[in-house]
Amino acid sequence: MVIEISVAIIALAFVIFVVYAVLLIKALRSTSLAIYKTIADNRKSIDTIALQAEKIAEHTNQLSFDLKKKMDTLHSTFNAVSNVGDLLEEKTETLKKKVHDVEEKEEIGHPQRAYIATDIITLIQVGIHLWQTIRKERSDGS
Repeated sequence: MVIEISVAIIALAFVIFVVYAVLLIKALRSTSLAIYKTIADNRKSIDTIALQAEKIAEHTNQLSFDLKKKMDTLHSTFNAVSNVGDLLEEKTETLKKKVHDVEEKEEIGHPQRAYIATDIITLIQVGIHLWQTIRKERSDGS
């Protein structure tokens, strides 16, 4: 009879163990399903974030290209203005020198006002060219 009671206790313990194992497996299954759902949701979020990051990168590249283009335009504008300004300064210095020379020669008795008028007209042409260059660069940049 002791053997029969021992076998009955062992059988009961085995049944309890099987029930506990089944409950544990069900709990693990529900946990793994929750983890799978969380991973799927995160994957969607990551895909959305990656798409937004890609759009931001494209927009940044477009802005960078536009900025570089405008900087190149400004660089050429400033070079043109600088060149014309240098020419204008050179012509002004030449004109000042000629006016000074004419004043000295008039004191001696040599009138040369026609040469000064030609230089003044050239200086005005250079100034007009500078103004047109600035206006053209502004209208191209806008």
